[in-house]
Amino acid sequence: PQTQEECSRLRNRFEQQEAQGNARPLGSSDTSNHVMSDLVAAAPDVGANQVVEGTPLANIGAPVEDELSFWQGNVETDANVNQRLAAYWSNLGIGAGWTPSGSPWSAVFVSYVVQQVDPSFAGSFAHWQYAYYASQGRGGWTMWDLSRGNIRAQEGDILIRRRSGRGRNPTPYGERLTDTHGDVVYEIEGNRAILAGGNLGDTARVASRLNISVDGFYQDTGEYEIILKKNGRVSNFSGRAS
Repeated sequence: PQTQEECSRLRNRFEQQEAQGNARPLGSSDTSNHVMSDLVAAAPDVGANQVVEGTPLANIGAPVEDELSFWQGNVETDANVNQRLAAYWSNLGIGAGWTPSGSPWSAVFVSYVVQQVDPSFAGSFAHWQYAYYASQGRGGWTMWDLSRGNIRAQEGDILIRRRSGRGRNPTPYGERLTDTHGDVVYEIEGNRAILAGGNLGDTARVASRLNISVDGFYQDTGEYEIILKKNGRVSNFSGRAS
């Protein structure tokens, strides 16, 4: 198990990058004050008439539904969930240094359920960090700007947004590690994509239901700004008008 000091170093990895002269690995500009700005800027260019799609994680529904079932009626401070939270953190090699209500666990939740069906997904304790890994192509994952092109809705998609809140680990952006939040699409039901997330109201639950066009593209993505897809690729649009 890792010591408190080792976990602290892990959580402050981004500050260590700053000390090494690499504070903004995404690097859109020197004036960026939020990691999401750099993530969006680092996304590939996609034309208005192009399509972004990837390889669906067809089996993602089962592990997510198992977790949602477990959390129904439970919150993070209940004694019976401690072992479950420990499994999420241990999945990332973090055996100590976290507390049920003092350590944000939404990113470790997403990492856990996605890695149940795709162990190559480079998970993290922070949403912005696993998004950065995807932008580098780790594990065959890719990162895209939701405002560019036509984004096909698929199981296994991870959508990330900014999140307001008081985190514990300031970054070189002057923001917090907990100022991003991600949810995973675990079911496509009719004309909606259903997303689940962790650490929402101190539990895991359905996070949102997003409308999909007749062609299968996201129509309304709310506050989400970027999306991660397995084996994402771009092609020219062909099909019915949305």
